[in-house]
Amino acid sequence: MIKIKREDFKVSLITFFGRLFQFILMFLAIKISTTILGPEEYGKYGIAMGFIAFISYIFIGPIGLMMNRNLNNWKNEGNLKKVLNIYFFYLIIISAIGGLFGSFYLEAIKFKRLLEFYCIFSYLLFFTVSYTLIPSLNIFGSMKLFYFYLNLNLFFGIFLGYLLVENFGSEYQYWLLGISTGNMITAVLSYFTIKKSYFKVEKIRGFLNFKSNINFSIGILLSSIFLWAHLMGYRFIAEETVGYAILGQYMAEATIALGIISAYEQITTGILHPIFYKSADHDNSAWKIYAEKMIISSIPVCFFIIGSSDFLGSIVLGEQYQGNYLFLKLCAVSETIRVLISTLSFKFHQNLKTFNMIVPSGFLALGTNITIFFYITSYGIIITPVAMIIFGSIVSLIYMFVIGNETIVIIKSAAPSLIFCLIFYYFLDLGIKFFANEGFVKYLQFFLFSMSMGLLYIIALRGRSIIYILRKA
Repeated sequence: MIKIKREDFKVSLITFFGRLFQFILMFLAIKISTTILGPEEYGKYGIAMGFIAFISYIFIGPIGLMMNRNLNNWKNEGNLKKVLNIYFFYLIIISAIGGLFGSFYLEAIKFKRLLEFYCIFSYLLFFTVSYTLIPSLNIFGSMKLFYFYLNLNLFFGIFLGYLLVENFGSEYQYWLLGISTGNMITAVLSYFTIKKSYFKVEKIRGFLNFKSNINFSIGILLSSIFLWAHLMGYRFIAEETVGYAILGQYMAEATIALGIISAYEQITTGILHPIFYKSADHDNSAWKIYAEKMIISSIPVCFFIIGSSDFLGSIVLGEQYQGNYLFLKLCAVSETIRVLISTLSFKFHQNLKTFNMIVPSGFLALGTNITIFFYITSYGIIITPVAMIIFGSIVSLIYMFVIGNETIVIIKSAAPSLIFCLIFYYFLDLGIKFFANEGFVKYLQFFLFSMSMGLLYIIALRGRSIIYILRKA
């Protein structure tokens, strides 16, 4: 298996501890939001965020990925300031349109139109600006500032969201407004940092290759529409069938799995993305290295969530959300499969053949939502993660078949980790049943399981297999 260089491993440790604060803040955000917002209000929050995500996935996400692919080139050519200015004005227009349509849609279900407009407009604008500029610092090599602004952004959002809800009422709009204000503050700070350090070269050496970039983004755009339908479409189906309260209960548990896996994904891509983007144009093995480490390292994270679901749910969620955490376990699997699909699709990012992502993404979205639509009345909202797992697995196999032999090597590398985690989880489950998961034993089990899965994650980043470690032992 390919190894990460020693200096890259040092970077990974810095990244790990930088992301650790983010991880803690994300848990704090879930705890506070599920304490100050009831399940019904949380369900409405899910509907509004689903609409915001629809605008973002279609009009913002594809362009953001294209920008990540070209940021270093634009900086070196002196085009960075020009590109960011164009992008900012584009975001103002898209955010205003999104706020206008969103406020009319949500007002129809008795939301506050003016407040809703500003919430959607500010969230789309400032969230996108902050999460474009802050990761740019990492791509440019300013790692310390990247983590500082990233965690400052989360802290401001949580603090201001809590402050607004406590003073103006337990309505999700005030929570969203607080997060948007935090995004605005850190967006301004990060912009001036980039301006000071990376706008120095003002000489334009040539025209921007808009045609190539547009072609790259169109494939991502179409697949992003389907990805949104796969991940968010269920919310609008559930709204009409099971109601806001049950939707809110599901989303609260799903948010824990999504939060942990998103934190993992950001930790790992924070290490691997700069390496991938630097070598994508001239090294054919760039994607294989990236995919191998992403897929193998995702396995212990998934098992950590499944094995610790009861413990995590009891300490993270508010009192109104306590109970059976089956949703949390199933969402851990579905989110891990999402990471797998995303990782496989980066093959087409490297070779600029993003149109290959469209048909599998369409099948994923249609299959998931049709299944949910026809069976949610009979089986309840649990059909949502089940449908995501089934069709996500099918699409993963399609991608593997299209990519070919490279995925066989990755599967062989990942299999020992999967088997080891299954065995480890089996014995943990026996221990929980034997000791009834009470008192000090519960905390000891959680600690041992966390440390073990964390060790497997670090081993995966080092480029070592479980078999190699066992042989050395």
